[in-house]
Amino acid sequence: MRFVRGAFGPHTPPEVRERHERLMAAMDPGVLARCRDGMYPAPDAFGARAAARAYPARRRCPVLGVYSTRAAADWERAGLTHPYSRVEVWQGCGHYLHEDRGDGLVALVEEWTAGLVEPGRPLA
Repeated sequence: MRFVRGAFGPHTPPEVRERHERLMAAMDPGVLARCRDGMYPAPDAFGARAAARAYPARRRCPVLGVYSTRAAADWERAGLTHPYSRVEVWQGCGHYLHEDRGDGLVALVEEWTAGLVEPGRPLA
């Protein structure tokens, strides 16, 4: 619950906050603990930056990353390999950017994907 309560930006609608808190409260604590352990404390956990670094470097497709902090965005940028990849920073948002700024995210994805499918422009 601490994570969920701290995961929102100042513009997150109250109903979104309430829904996430309700969902988290309904979760089996044992399942949550195992998920957290598998993602973070284990030495080879994907959530650990060192273990996760290998994945972005293997991607060969364009990537659109949207982050709420510059540090997270910089981490993503360091692993980009495709020239049409793009990373945005939306400061003031929380963990749930898609719910903080849903319309903005839709517009960003539409604009970015439109540029990827221009006739004659190769993706690879």
